[in-house]
Amino acid sequence: MDIAFSDLDLRASNPGWFTLCAEFTCVFDGQVIRVPIGFKTDLASIPRPLRGLFDRTGLSLKPAIVHDYLYTDGSIPTLPRKLCDKVFYACLRAVGVSAWTAWVYYAGVRMGGG
Repeated sequence: MDIAFSDLDLRASNPGWFTLCAEFTCVFDGQVIRVPIGFKTDLASIPRPLRGLFDRTGLSLKPAIVHDYLYTDGSIPTLPRKLCDKVFYACLRAVGVSAWTAWVYYAGVRMGGG
C-alpha cells in the first residue's frame, strides 16, 4: 500500500487542540486526502491514564490528523467509520508504528471513536 504525507505546519490553539497553518495532504493508494488550512484537531484522543504509553505527537501525529479529518469532513463523501479506522491503521503502519501499537490505536478508535 502506497502512503505518503506532506510536511505538517501545526500550531497549538486552545488547550488540547491544534490548528493546521498550511494544507496537509496524505496520498493513500493513489487518492489524495487534503486537510485544509484552519482544520482543528485534538490529535490522537488518548485517555489521560494511557498518555504515558502512547505519544500523541510522535509517529501517530500525521495518521491521527488524517483520521480526525476523515471522521469530520463534510466536503468529501462520508466514509464509513470502519473504513476511516482502517485507513488510520494503515497510515500508522506506513509511518513505522509497530503492528501491536497500531492495533491498540485501531482497537481504541473502534471502541471509542465517533
